[in-house]
Amino acid sequence: MKSSSSGSSKRPEMSPKLHILGGISLAGYAAVPFWEASSQAGHVYRFLALFTALFLLYFLALWLCRNPREGQALVSGRALLGWAFLFRLALLPAGAPSEAPWSAVWSDLASRQVAYDRFLLYDQDIWRYLWDGHVAAMGHDPYARTPAEWARLADEGDPAAAALFGDERWEDIHFNLAYEDYATVYPPLAQLFFRLVHAAAPGGVFVFKLLVALLDLGVCWLLLRALRVLGKPAALALVYAWNPLVVKEYAGSGHLDPLMLFFLTAAVCFTLEGKRGAGLLCLGLSAAAKLTPLVLAPLFLRRTPWRLWPLAGAPIAASAALYWRSMPDMLAALSTFAQEWVFNPGLWAVVHEALAQSGAPAQWANAFCGLVFLAIWAAILARDRGGAAELAPRGFAILAALLLLSAAVMPWYLPWALPLAAMARIWSWPALTLLSLLTYLFYIGRDGLGWLPWVEYGVFFAILAWEWRRRAAGAAGLAS
Repeated sequence: MKSSSSGSSKRPEMSPKLHILGGISLAGYAAVPFWEASSQAGHVYRFLALFTALFLLYFLALWLCRNPREGQALVSGRALLGWAFLFRLALLPAGAPSEAPWSAVWSDLASRQVAYDRFLLYDQDIWRYLWDGHVAAMGHDPYARTPAEWARLADEGDPAAAALFGDERWEDIHFNLAYEDYATVYPPLAQLFFRLVHAAAPGGVFVFKLLVALLDLGVCWLLLRALRVLGKPAALALVYAWNPLVVKEYAGSGHLDPLMLFFLTAAVCFTLEGKRGAGLLCLGLSAAAKLTPLVLAPLFLRRTPWRLWPLAGAPIAASAALYWRSMPDMLAALSTFAQEWVFNPGLWAVVHEALAQSGAPAQWANAFCGLVFLAIWAAILARDRGGAAELAPRGFAILAALLLLSAAVMPWYLPWALPLAAMARIWSWPALTLLSLLTYLFYIGRDGLGWLPWVEYGVFFAILAWEWRRRAAGAAGLAS
């Protein structure tokens, strides 16, 4: 006989309104692969219009979940993940020829030819991932030479270099590369991932995107788990799981960042659950995929007994040992990136302009913003008392400060802070992910876009100030 309390333990059902929003959003995502994504103004405007509409549906879903009348806690994690999976699945063929995207996918899976276009939904980084995996699979060090150097050696008759271009597909992939004169900047764990994909499907864009999308879904699942530990509603996972920029950049364009984000979110989740050793191990894996999480290390170390601290460095050391001769080359490539790359900067642009007006060298902007970040970082750590509830807001503040003071703020960087923003109930950061869509206007041309950062970051800081004011008012009300 059923217990009388069985009704209270029943799994919550997703609000019908959220299912409707999910269905409409899925229709929008499903249309993307059948639309050509080129630098023609009409194509760019169509892309921006569609994703702005998807963002409006996303924010409506967030608003419904914040509305007590919709039953904030009555959101099924399974249904939420189900829609997140369908959104990502719909964008896996994005970047293939729009006339028959799924036919191109089958050709890609068969490894017969390069079936995807050069720009996968306005991006081409995936070709570098595939190239690095190919170089490693052929027995070479991916850090040793740039793609341009390999091409030059092949033209000169070097047999090892010529073997890299033995298949016409790799000539096409090399042609699709961006910045072929620059050495790769991806850390050892990322290189191992590239090698794994190559072993499964050499040159396979769809397989690469599929694995990235699965890691991305893993981030969503871990976020749900962390929210449960914090006693917060599963609805907050929508902040990341249904975010259109996340879906576009990772499942759509195939960026590698979910590899780092998966282990970072796992580190947070395990630490909140009291599995601090596993948390540090995952933090190390995250940093071995992308160095950025190292700035969060003190937050995790403070919450972990010192005898477990070596677990954070173990994955970094183990993966770096595979390329120990090349680590100086990787660090040099990262240094070049930090010094030369400028794209969509926020506060860095203000500092750079002020220093330029005073006649100071341009490099001073990096140094000044670096010092400001270190001051903010130290202040955040000084106020951290080591509580579980502080981990997410402190971590978010550090990542947000790092990005806002950086010279290069690519749109796919912004989702790094979204899982922590969801745990900390930060609503201004999702707004910045919407505003970052403006950067895709650069595909039409850079002339006349001086207003863009002022709109993007001006609106963001206005929303951030409003949010801080509301939080301060709420804290004052509780104190009284």
